[in-house]
Amino acid sequence: MNTQNFIQQASCIVKKQLSAQNDIDVACLAKELDIHPAHLYRKMKAALDISPSVFIRSIRLEKATDLLLHSSLEVQQIAYQVGFGSSSYFILCFKEKFGKTPMEYRTHAI
Repeated sequence: MNTQNFIQQASCIVKKQLSAQNDIDVACLAKELDIHPAHLYRKMKAALDISPSVFIRSIRLEKATDLLLHSSLEVQQIAYQVGFGSSSYFILCFKEKFGKTPMEYRTHAI
C-alpha cells in the first residue's frame, strides 16, 4: 500500500470510529490497519512527520470545527463527542491548532 492510500485509509478509520462515537486510540488504529503499533508510528512519522496520536487528535479537532459551526452543542459536549476526556484539554489543543478557543472560533465564523 502506498503512502497516500495508507494515510487515506487511516483517516477513514478514525472518522468512522468518531462517527460511531467509538473511542479510538493508537492501538485501535493499528489493529484496524492490521499493523503493529510501532510500525504505524514509523509509517506516520515518515509520511506526515507526526505521531499517530497527533494524527488522531487532528482529525478529532477537525470534526469539532464542523460541530462548532453546524450544531448548537456546548463546547463541553463537543469535546466529549469527539473523544476528549476533558473539556479543558480539548480547549487547549483546539487553541494550539487553530489559534482561537472553540467559542472564539464559533463566534468569528458566524
